[in-house]
Amino acid sequence: MKRFIEVVFKRDGRWWIALVVVTVATGVGLAWCFREKLHGDDDSLSTTISNLSLVLGGIVAIELALWRSLVGERQTAAAQRQAETAQQQAKTAQRDMLNQQLQKGAEMLGSSILSVRLGGIYALRHLATEHPEQYHVQVMEQLCAFLRGATGSDGQPSAAIEETTISREEILSLFPDREDIQSELTIKKYVARDDIQEALNSIAFCHDRNLIIEAENDHWLNLRGADLRGADLSVMNLSRAPLRWKKPTSIYQMFATGRYTDMRGAKMDDVLLLSTNLSLVDLSHATGLTQSEVNGARADQDKLPKLDGAVDAKTEEPLIWNESSSQE
Repeated sequence: MKRFIEVVFKRDGRWWIALVVVTVATGVGLAWCFREKLHGDDDSLSTTISNLSLVLGGIVAIELALWRSLVGERQTAAAQRQAETAQQQAKTAQRDMLNQQLQKGAEMLGSSILSVRLGGIYALRHLATEHPEQYHVQVMEQLCAFLRGATGSDGQPSAAIEETTISREEILSLFPDREDIQSELTIKKYVARDDIQEALNSIAFCHDRNLIIEAENDHWLNLRGADLRGADLSVMNLSRAPLRWKKPTSIYQMFATGRYTDMRGAKMDDVLLLSTNLSLVDLSHATGLTQSEVNGARADQDKLPKLDGAVDAKTEEPLIWNESSSQE
């Protein structure tokens, strides 16, 4: 009966026609079945009519209940569709807003104004932190591209040269045997721009879950040829090994995935590498490094950095990895 009403309702929208037809047909059928009793005495006739009325009333009640159920189901389905549509629209609006933030942050990196570039870096870092699945890899690519072409910001140099003057007395207080020092000593060194330092911080100090996303997407950090002179890379983890789960068959295995950083040909004069994790970092043909700076870094024993073609900026001797800096 419910299926009949539903079919009629969907076909022409006149559910009441089906209701009347079914009720009348039922009434005629019952009257035919009880035709002999309808011609009996008054008491029998009254009883028969009463019974017929109860049966017809029950049929009408059932039909009305079925109709209400059908209408209720349709209203529920319509409300659910509306809720799903609204939810999808909200997700679309949020995705569009986040995409605009990504685009805006990338545009800000190209500004000639330092504060604007810093704002772009902070916006991108927030986006990668809050929505790592969607945006971490894209943000890392944007920041690495910025570092590779940092001098393109209105021709501004990536690093400034700072001069520090040390008096003869200060030198003798630290090195009493340096009687050969006749006057004050001026030391010049590179200091990276604030936006370059912040971009490096955003890359190096990210959450482990973001590094897992990098591994799952086979992403690597491309800092090849970047001008990092004067940058402070101390305690930065340019190569971490986040733990993640993998199910090759029916047994879960936990294994480490390395983060690969390409720093071939990077300019690294006066960088600080104190306790910097250089595991798997490719420093081939990097310039400006000294052996003492490399000795201050560390790496996993089975993931040593590459130093092919890199020479000490002072002695011009090939740089070598100090095995004592390797971690077990």
